[in-house]
Amino acid sequence: MADMKIDSSTVTLDMAGTVSRHWHVILPEGMVADGVKDPAIWSRVQGNRRTTMRKHDRIYAVAYDGSFAIEARVAEAVVDAVVLAKPSILSFPERRTPLFSDENYRLEWRGDGFAVIRRADGLQMGGLQPSETLAIQHLRRQYPVPT
Repeated sequence: MADMKIDSSTVTLDMAGTVSRHWHVILPEGMVADGVKDPAIWSRVQGNRRTTMRKHDRIYAVAYDGSFAIEARVAEAVVDAVVLAKPSILSFPERRTPLFSDENYRLEWRGDGFAVIRRADGLQMGGLQPSETLAIQHLRRQYPVPT
């Protein structure tokens, strides 16, 4: 956990103003809320010209499993680290209904979309889907259509 870093590919510019920007970040799988307090986890983000953060930028970081989110401002940003000012944790309740599944496939939230997972070997079938409804449609296409 100590060497866990945020991948710059999971950082998206949500809004850009004249002075500051708002970033959406998907945290690595397994990262806990306190993990964002470590300035070193942002080194890959700061090392990428497209995602470099600066003082006063806003961050909305979402847990990979969607169980919590962090809202914070950048207090300090250097070439290999970001220090957050007063990160606040938003805890989300568990789903009221489980994600769709059948005997061969199951849906799984993968940080920024829904994946269809084959139960037999855990393989992800195709790309991520932006909604549960589209993921269910994708799951149903895994079965042959009778002619």
